[in-house]
Amino acid sequence: NPAMGLRAIRWSLAEPSMFRQQLRAIYRASAFGKVKLLIPMVAHLSEIRQILDTIKRVQQQLTDAGHAFTRVELGVMIEIPAAA
Repeated sequence: NPAMGLRAIRWSLAEPSMFRQQLRAIYRASAFGKVKLLIPMVAHLSEIRQILDTIKRVQQQLTDAGHAFTRVELGVMIEIPAAA
């Protein structure tokens, strides 16, 4: 199955526009209450760097657009042997 490896965060990183849209919604929701974000199936440091870069971009977009948001707690799921 060619899509076996394209799940969770890998799928999100492969579709950056969709991922940014989801993150914008999550960050906008943070203005109304505490939000925690758990990133699934992270395998490599490079993925974490991409995620953090995308989050910074989303935060800047929201700031530029005048949308309120607060700090979102981030976590990663270490469930792939390559990450251990």
